[in-house]
Amino acid sequence: MSLPGANTCLVAIGISTGGPKALEKVLAGLPVDLEAPVVVAQHMPVGFTELLAKRLNSICPAEVKEAKDGEILQGGIIYIAKSGMQIELIMREAMFVARIFENNEELYKPSVDILFKSLARTPAASCVLGVIMTGMGSDGLEGVRELKARGGNVIAESESSCIVYGMSRSVIEAGLADQVEDVSNIAEAIQGFIKNQRGRDSKSP
Repeated sequence: MSLPGANTCLVAIGISTGGPKALEKVLAGLPVDLEAPVVVAQHMPVGFTELLAKRLNSICPAEVKEAKDGEILQGGIIYIAKSGMQIELIMREAMFVARIFENNEELYKPSVDILFKSLARTPAASCVLGVIMTGMGSDGLEGVRELKARGGNVIAESESSCIVYGMSRSVIEAGLADQVEDVSNIAEAIQGFIKNQRGRDSKSP
């Protein structure tokens, strides 16, 4: 699905144990002119995502920053979800908008499930790419399930490159991954998805 004049293509990454090093490999491979926003939910202690964003911003071609409440997401910018809080995305005037809020009922802050489920509820769900990477447990599985039910696409990191084969394993074993990629190939796969999505958009009446 595409909305006229909208920036409806988006990449959402869910990641946990082993995440910072894996994110370096993926995000450093994304170009500065990437035609979609990227949102990362990384399980980290409170206060560490700001440092992570600054570190990644120093080595990545694209701008990396911590997401702010009410922010309209822009293509070519990578947004790191704030640790200790939850992030969900809504659509306003055909643009993705971040909503940052507290939720003490969830074990993970930020929760990949909350992020992905919010994307599944948007009119642009079929234009979203979810990426599940290294991490313990199965956070993201239910969010991926809902996103796939709405036509979204999913990449899962392969067992061979995961530091902890948990989160991606749960998605792969549930049969929900459209692609399974080593961490070294994920940046290229993301760019391929965005290119294909833009190609479909350009052909839409």
